[in-house]
Amino acid sequence: MEFLSIGIVEIALIILVGWVIPGIFTVGMMVAYFQKKYPLIAQEEYGRDLRDGIFTAFWGIYGLTATIYFTWGAGYGMQWRRK
Repeated sequence: MEFLSIGIVEIALIILVGWVIPGIFTVGMMVAYFQKKYPLIAQEEYGRDLRDGIFTAFWGIYGLTATIYFTWGAGYGMQWRRK
């Protein structure tokens, strides 16, 4: 059963690749979507947009898949800072 043994390094890589990296892209796409789709209220709603992106990022690869499905086709790209 040696092939089933998994070390701490492998677990960390799985978490990094499957949860953290997709979460970063999820936040960027969500913020860009809301900030560019609604430019008239972008400044005052930035905190809410960022909060929604971070909440969605907790879902990892599933959140990224949903974000790509709902926002990427709109062509807003990614954004992490205010413009």
